[in-house]
Amino acid sequence: MMHGSAIFAGHQQHTQNKGLQITMFKLLTKKRKKRLIISAAVVIFVFAVVAFIASLVEDDPLKDLPPYSYSEGRNDMGYWDGVIALNYVELFEYDGLPIPDYVHVITEDQLDYEIALHFEELPPFERHIKNRNVKEGDIISVDYTGTASDSNDINMNNVKGEAILIGQTGYINCESLIGYKPGETVKVVKTYPHEYEFEPDWSNREITWSITINYIIEHRDIEDDDIEELFFDSHGWTTVKEMREALYEFLRFESIDNYIVRYFEEEVTVTTVPPQFMELIESQMIVDYKHAAKNNGMTYEAYLADMMFDNEEAMIEHHRKANTITAKTHLIAQAIAEDMELKITDDDIRAYYGERYYELEKTHGIPYMAQRTMYDIIIKYIIENAVYL
Repeated sequence: MMHGSAIFAGHQQHTQNKGLQITMFKLLTKKRKKRLIISAAVVIFVFAVVAFIASLVEDDPLKDLPPYSYSEGRNDMGYWDGVIALNYVELFEYDGLPIPDYVHVITEDQLDYEIALHFEELPPFERHIKNRNVKEGDIISVDYTGTASDSNDINMNNVKGEAILIGQTGYINCESLIGYKPGETVKVVKTYPHEYEFEPDWSNREITWSITINYIIEHRDIEDDDIEELFFDSHGWTTVKEMREALYEFLRFESIDNYIVRYFEEEVTVTTVPPQFMELIESQMIVDYKHAAKNNGMTYEAYLADMMFDNEEAMIEHHRKANTITAKTHLIAQAIAEDMELKITDDDIRAYYGERYYELEKTHGIPYMAQRTMYDIIIKYIIENAVYL
């Protein structure tokens, strides 16, 4: 039996505990209310942000941008839809085209330079010479900076460790370095043509180059075992002889191919470019720019401004000359195909693309692939039937 004092003490303790519980409950209730208010505010804020983003997406004109179509305007034979190129091109004697010797004869210096490029990431095969003068045909490492006479900034004005070939790298007059030693700095002044294709930013400007010669690059003798180890998987080469022969043919083909393209641009007459043809090329370019804007998370207008264009019309005008050249080249190639009555088959396309056929069929489409195959067949036909001077 509990005594009265004990009962009172127990009641008092219970009352105190209850009061403490009520006080704690009130405190917890206030904290919970505060937390609920904060949580509600956070939820409202999140919903507001989501709603704002949704409104942006709804207003985004690029949200429904269709995938870029490489095959638009072309048919499955690789020809441009609705275009008879022979109506616009004065056909030339493409069968027996004369090729000058400076185009198709590859020098040992050119071949050695190409080989050096294949080994530039492999230091053990490279020697850095610093104790002799630079001579014609040397490959050298240089640092250079450029200063324009108009004091405005120029592109490529602070280049480090570039490998150049004396006698071949003409854009900075590398012949001026002959006779100097590594460690020396040479000032070279050059005035560039009104329209300098290699670097348009240099056009019609006088630039003073400060060129520091780092070292002359030489390569130790490469053994057959080196070639097999490094290049068999990627190129199928097992000997030095195979590598040199393959690179010689690559350089020769590339040089002739570039010559034919220049011949198309400069010597073949295109009476007119069909307006619808230019419109197609320009519309594809616009879609390309829009995809670039979307991929960069920008509006089309902001992307154009970032690319230094005031508007779409300014962008089109900037590319008009290059697009016209592209249009003429396509017309000339198709005119030759029409004259040859060339029919591109699926076997032709598979032979050209090999293992990449199925991948590119999905991403680029058969019409695009057929056109690239057609162009390759035409170029190879011209090369095989050319007259080499």
